Amino acid sequence: MATMEEICPIVEQHSIDEAFIPMRGTLAVTTEEVASTVKQAVYRRACIPVSAGVAPTQTLARVANHMARKSSGVCALRPNAPFRDILSKVPVEGIWGMGRRHAP
Repeated sequence: MATMEEICPIVEQHSIDEAFIPMRGTLAVTTEEVASTVKQAVYRRACIPVSAGVAPTQTLARVANHMARKSSGVCALRPNAPFRDILSKVPVEGIWGMGRRHAP
């Protein structure tokens, strides 16, 4: 968390191993570059492999993070992404904030 806080001004820690970094306003680099920088810095400092999901909402960021784990470690879902197609591949109980109680 300390490594992320050195790179990003706001880090919303959700648990011991999960955080959200709001990226608002104009950035000198892309959000994917920020995510990649954080990923590399955490690995370099703590030898902990991390994945990063970039998306317009925290729920979609969790979906992107899940997808990132299966690829290069960084996945971005743009605001104009085909979310219906992407989410159709994820079981309802696998979507953060929905869970098993909404699956039926």
